[in-house]
Amino acid sequence: MNRNLNVRVATDTFEPALFSDAELHWLSDHLTTPPISAFLDPLPPLVNRAAVEPALTRMYELAELERHRKIAWAGIGAIRDSIERYLLWQERAMEIRRRTKNRITNPSMFHWDETGKPTKYAIGADSGQLVRSEILDDGSRRPFGVLLTGRPEDVLRQSIADMAPWVKTPQNPALQNDEIRNTEKGPNGLFTCSICDHVVPYKVGSAAVKQMARARMGQHLKRAAVDVNRHRMLYSKTFR
Repeated sequence: MNRNLNVRVATDTFEPALFSDAELHWLSDHLTTPPISAFLDPLPPLVNRAAVEPALTRMYELAELERHRKIAWAGIGAIRDSIERYLLWQERAMEIRRRTKNRITNPSMFHWDETGKPTKYAIGADSGQLVRSEILDDGSRRPFGVLLTGRPEDVLRQSIADMAPWVKTPQNPALQNDEIRNTEKGPNGLFTCSICDHVVPYKVGSAAVKQMARARMGQHLKRAAVDVNRHRMLYSKTFR
């Protein structure tokens, strides 16, 4: 978690690093839920209502304005993409930290030259206050922040991504391929998690039995101890 509520963030910008991982998962699960409904149920551990309520309320308001008044904004897809990329980057950063024995705790806060030598807080790197970007395989940086409203051309570029693939931001290939595979051979069926190959068997022929097996796979996705964020995002994609 990189929460720092004293960091200055551009007006009406969503920065995932201002939230805990648990809060980001909760927001991703409730992006299309009206706040009055989302807060009826008890919040999970590590989810602070004071942190998530303003964000969820603002995005719900913008979605309603778009629906009723055709006022463009960044869109739910851009927010969910930002959350997914940030969570996956956090896992990658933790592995880098482990392999460097805590010498590199936040790789985006370093500039890496062509020899692989890191320099902390160099020009172009994230500051020490907030993880604002991920480093792509070619060395370029992609920010996590999403401008919710602002200059029409910026909002338009994000809000029509689903209808105009030529302006669409590329998705993480790992997430694109994640799925629950279902195979049936004779009387036997299998649900398989593509991330870790966890299998839930069931007997073909009963819709209720199949649904129970699918529910058990859902529990696996929520409780997985490896690739936690990818499992949780697959759960959101499949069961929400």
